[in-house]
Amino acid sequence: MKKPIFLLFAVSIFFSSCEKNTLDPSGQFNIKVVNASSAAGPQSFTLAGSVLINGGLNFADASSYINTASGKRLVTEFKNEGTNSVYASGEIWTTNGVNFTVY
Repeated sequence: MKKPIFLLFAVSIFFSSCEKNTLDPSGQFNIKVVNASSAAGPQSFTLAGSVLINGGLNFADASSYINTASGKRLVTEFKNEGTNSVYASGEIWTTNGVNFTVY
C-alpha cells in the first residue's frame, strides 16, 4: 500500500509545480518591454494577467523599466492594441531585484 500513496504524493507535487503565474508576494523586479516586430502594429503588454502597457507600444518603441512582482512561470503576452488578440506570448522566471527586457 505504500507505493500508491507515494505515487499519489509524487504526482501531486509534479502538478503543483506546474502552476503558472506564481507571484512572490514580497518580491519585485524591473521589466522593460520592447516591440521588436515590424509587422505587429501597436501593442499592449500583460504580465501574469496584469496589464503593464495599455496599448501604444509601436515598432521599435521601448518602455521605461516597470517595477512589478517577481515570480515563477509568469505568462507574458503582447496583445494587438485595443483587442484581446494575443500576438505573442511566453513565460519568464524572475528573482528579486533583477532587470529584464522582453522583445
